[in-house]
Amino acid sequence: DWGDALGGLSNLKQLSLRGNNLQAFPAGGLADLYLLTVLNLSSCQLEGLLPRTLPPKLRSLELQDNRLSGAVDLSGSPELVSANLNQNMFSEVVANSFDGMAA
Repeated sequence: DWGDALGGLSNLKQLSLRGNNLQAFPAGGLADLYLLTVLNLSSCQLEGLLPRTLPPKLRSLELQDNRLSGAVDLSGSPELVSANLNQNMFSEVVANSFDGMAA
């Protein structure tokens, strides 16, 4: 689980693993990266669902060009101002999912 490598990096503010063969989100999620504001996991061959909990201070989320599926619900990310989710296989967007995002 590549999430184990992130243990102890609670002060990390930006993470880009673009273009790696990660295939899935860490089992423990990413919420422990409390200060993370930028996350780029585009083109990582990620499959499955979006994690229920994302880092609380996340402002920019890049998940394009993966194989993510299910519903998009970003309502639990109040700081988010930019999200690129194109080229995935999402089946729906939960109502009010983007309400907190800046225009």
